[in-house]
Amino acid sequence: MSLISFDARVDMYKKVLGPYFDIAEQQKGAPVDRDLVAYFITHYYASMALYGGYGRPEAINLLLKKLITGLSMV
Repeated sequence: MSLISFDARVDMYKKVLGPYFDIAEQQKGAPVDRDLVAYFITHYYASMALYGGYGRPEAINLLLKKLITGLSMV
């Protein structure tokens, strides 16, 4: 995955998840590292492309649900 494409994906996830980050920050009372979370999601899906049949890709809605749940518990 080219660096430009990777960075564009990170930016997309930060933008799309912005409202959820806001909610998590309000509930936690602390900032969420939006760059790190978006990087993690992008890296996760890039790794699924690399591993092909050996990985167990999850639907994006399940991954986001796990992410939001995890953020709210911290």
